[in-house]
Amino acid sequence: MNLAGRPALDRAALAAGTVLVALWLWRCWCIFPLHPWNELRLQPSFLLADGGAVYAGPAGGPATTWIYGPLPVLLFWPATWAGDAASALLAGAALNLLYVVGPLVAFCVAAPGEAGAGQRILAVLAALALWPGSSLHYLQADNLAVSFGLLGMTALLRGGARAGAGWIAAACAVAAFACKQTSLEFAAAQVIWSAWVHGPRAAGRQVLRLAVLGFAGAGAAIAAWGLEPLAFHLVTLPGRLPWAEHPGRQLMAFFPWLLAHVGAPGLVCLVWRRRIWRRDGPLLLPALLWLLSLPAGLAALMKIGGTINSLHGLLYLLPALLVAPPLAAGRRRAAVATFAVLVGATGYRLAAPAVQVWRPLTAHLAQGDFLAREFPGQIWFPWNPLIARYREHRHDHTEDGLVIRQLAARAVPPNQLRRHLPPRWHIVALPSAESNWGLALSLSPAERSPTVVGLWTVHSWPESSPP
Repeated sequence: MNLAGRPALDRAALAAGTVLVALWLWRCWCIFPLHPWNELRLQPSFLLADGGAVYAGPAGGPATTWIYGPLPVLLFWPATWAGDAASALLAGAALNLLYVVGPLVAFCVAAPGEAGAGQRILAVLAALALWPGSSLHYLQADNLAVSFGLLGMTALLRGGARAGAGWIAAACAVAAFACKQTSLEFAAAQVIWSAWVHGPRAAGRQVLRLAVLGFAGAGAAIAAWGLEPLAFHLVTLPGRLPWAEHPGRQLMAFFPWLLAHVGAPGLVCLVWRRRIWRRDGPLLLPALLWLLSLPAGLAALMKIGGTINSLHGLLYLLPALLVAPPLAAGRRRAAVATFAVLVGATGYRLAAPAVQVWRPLTAHLAQGDFLAREFPGQIWFPWNPLIARYREHRHDHTEDGLVIRQLAARAVPPNQLRRHLPPRWHIVALPSAESNWGLALSLSPAERSPTVVGLWTVHSWPESSPP
């Protein structure tokens, strides 16, 4: 690596970087249970484990927030083995880190290039230091789509035109699409790359592999969940979500992140165009992935609820830049600069939060379980469905799921709404520190009274008053 010019100092620097990144990942694991979004996105795995409808039709099953592919539901299924909601969320956090970090490490270790072992370790650490924090402490379908893209990119770069590499890459492209249905960039990029590097016949063979595995995967999904429910959740609902009312404001709200995800990679691809856009360029495939991911990513960003996680391209290009020339050529200045970025990024992230978090944030779940035990069959947790699932083995509607249905003009019919709410419902419990859409409260009587109980705000009304 030649970071300090002395092997002992190089090892000490890598050890220090490893400790900083490990602390950052530990904090992400601790924070994960606090975010209600993670509980909402684990609920489909519990529906699967309990034999419920992961993809229910317009008038059946609880309204969930899941409008993505089925593969993440299967991959997070081991979290359902936990004995309570807190343990399930911590298991989900561990799985999320495994699925994000594992493929990144695999790419940095196995990608072809001149980088030595030290530079590859440094690349892993620097990539994790710069990786979007939302990918590490939120459960997102995008996380798994990118991970499969990294694995498939590794197979293609190492295997070239060999049939085995092509099949692995095609399987990863289909898996990425089965995670998030807009993740088409890798399928397109591998066909273009195959044609560019190995010729039209290689591209044709890759198209055939993608078609075979794609039809097989679609057939398996339709057999498991049915065509109509899948189409309702994967096409109808996301397709009918409205666009942002003020596109300019939406772009300005994400302007700093757009500089990182669009501006900086675009500048790199322009400045290093002679090294990138060539047949034998080690960065050709990652650059294609970045470029081809922009249309769908920017379109998703402009939808209501869209955010920066829809932009995947940087996450393919960043690790490739760290292990490819000129950074991997053993240059001391490049290694020192990479290490400085690693230390600066992790140091900022560890010091930035006003509250230092070093223990799992699960106190609200214990308090919620106490409330559920005290008011059996009466209390709705619209943002924390696992509390009712563990306490009463019941799957309720989630507020975000109801809002998605409402925004898409496919609201749950009134006669179906009560089927997936507590049987004696007259209490709504919301985390005090989190915002909400207000829909859950709009369903309750105006004479409700709020009470703060620990980390919760509990809204109640007489049980005799109909909601």
